[in-house]
Amino acid sequence: MSIETTINKVKAIVSLRKDKKRILDMFQGLKFSPRYHSYRFSNEDMANVSSFTNKLTPPFNPEMANIVARSKGGKGLPSNPEYYTQRWAFKRDEAANRGSRVHLYAEQYPILDNAEDALEEGVCNFYDYMEAEGYEVVCMELRMTDGKLAGTCDLLLRHKVTGKYVIADWKTNAKDIKEVKHYHKPLQVFTDVLGTDIGKFTVQLSMYKYLLEEKGVEIDELWVIHLSEDLYDDNFEVIKLDALDVKSEMEEGRELQIMLEDFRVELREKKIAREAKFNNKNKY
Repeated sequence: MSIETTINKVKAIVSLRKDKKRILDMFQGLKFSPRYHSYRFSNEDMANVSSFTNKLTPPFNPEMANIVARSKGGKGLPSNPEYYTQRWAFKRDEAANRGSRVHLYAEQYPILDNAEDALEEGVCNFYDYMEAEGYEVVCMELRMTDGKLAGTCDLLLRHKVTGKYVIADWKTNAKDIKEVKHYHKPLQVFTDVLGTDIGKFTVQLSMYKYLLEEKGVEIDELWVIHLSEDLYDDNFEVIKLDALDVKSEMEEGRELQIMLEDFRVELREKKIAREAKFNNKNKY
């Protein structure tokens, strides 16, 4: 390796580290509680982007278990609604554990352990793809806020030549996240977007984009990295999303402003209830 090549590599490493520090410094003081998956900034509770996105989704029909039980029962399958309720709960917990495990593995980049299953192989294959496309990781698990909303993007990438930034998030949904079902309804506020998995991810990552661009970090693209053994030959696919204009809705969209403030009030009330329960417990 020539001296010039070595010098250029050192300069690139220094540049990346400076960029990472610059971006992290933008959000100094933002606190995150893993236990409650909540954020706090300047002594104020922030609305979690992921949870707030779910608020925009039409509410789940509480009668769905009964509807499914009647439909399945008519075909000679289990007709007990409680069976379906519990089964869905198990699937939800399994999905959460699968996602947490894969995130933990992915966060060890660039020193990755041997992949133990198809999803971890998908992580390795994505990083190979990322490097081949000329991108590098600036930040992992980047926590961001504008003083009202807060969230954490899995990856902030930067192109080595153009310097353009990409927000990327790992998704481990077992099914096709682009699939549209008859029960998918438009989201609140962003009524052109259906409440599909890909629709909700579009809102989520668009909000991350808004948080970074409020600090002057222009985002070029939004990527969902969908890991799946059954859907893709390389166990992953990069799905590039069309960003929504969150900034206009935050500044001019009265409906979003009201929903956001109501959500923050709800968070404060839940926190007060938790603290009261804790204090009462400690009395005895």
